[in-house]
Amino acid sequence: MAKTQMIQFSEEEDPTEVLMVSHAVGKNAANYWADIQLVQYMIGKIYFFKRDEKGDWKHPMTAGELAALPNPAVDFKALDRTTKLIARFQSDAKKELPVTVDGRVDPAVTAIASITKTAYTILVANFYLQSAMEAVFGTGTDWIGAVLSDDDLPPGCRAQIAASRASESAG
Repeated sequence: MAKTQMIQFSEEEDPTEVLMVSHAVGKNAANYWADIQLVQYMIGKIYFFKRDEKGDWKHPMTAGELAALPNPAVDFKALDRTTKLIARFQSDAKKELPVTVDGRVDPAVTAIASITKTAYTILVANFYLQSAMEAVFGTGTDWIGAVLSDDDLPPGCRAQIAASRASESAG
C-alpha cells in the first residue's frame, strides 16, 4: 500500500511527512502494485523535471530514455524495467548521497538503514521529488498535495496515499 509516513531525520528536527511504500519494490521484493506505481511515479517525475536546470538533480535522461520509462498506470507489472529504473536512479543518486545500488526500494523505518548505513532509496527519492515539486510550484508548497493532484499518479495509488494522509491528520 502506498502511503504517507512521518520520519524523523535527526533528533534536532521535527518529523517530516514523506511518501512511503509498505512493501519492498524491485529485485527480490514483494512488489505490490501500488508500491510499484509509487516508485515508478516518483523516479519518473524526478527525471522528467530535468533537475539540472532548476535544482538539485543533475542527471537528466535523454528524450528516448524518458519515453521508455514505465508508465505507472499500465506498466506496474513490468518488474524488469522497474528494477532497472531503480538501479539507474540509485546509481545517479549515489554520486551525491550515500545510497546502496541494489535495484530495490525498501520501506524506511529510520533515515539511515541499520545494515548498509546508507540512506533508504525511498527517502532519497522523496528528497529529490520534493525539491523538484518546490522548484516547479514554489518553495513551501505542499508538495505531497501537488503529487496527489497530479494526473500522472494512478488513481488507485492516489486513493491509498490520500487515505493514509487523512488518517495521519486525524490521528
